[in-house]
Amino acid sequence: DYNALRRYENKRVDNVSCYGKMLFISIEKKPAILVQLGMTGQLLVTNKDAQVKMHTHLRWPLKRNNLELRYVDPRRFGLVDVCDENI
Repeated sequence: DYNALRRYENKRVDNVSCYGKMLFISIEKKPAILVQLGMTGQLLVTNKDAQVKMHTHLRWPLKRNNLELRYVDPRRFGLVDVCDENI
């Protein structure tokens, strides 16, 4: 349920770290978003006006420019989710 990610709308990313194949996006100095790219997943920074590729599952606009972060995963082996508060 990607609607849970809306709580981070208009928040600033503090840090991006990884543990193995997992990415943790921190907001307010706590891991907030977990990204596991799987075998075919990609996070792409692209122009908002660029054509949306097939299998684009999420689009996050980036402030103060004409860019967005896109999560693309043709095989859907990856995952983007809100981190558990106990991490």
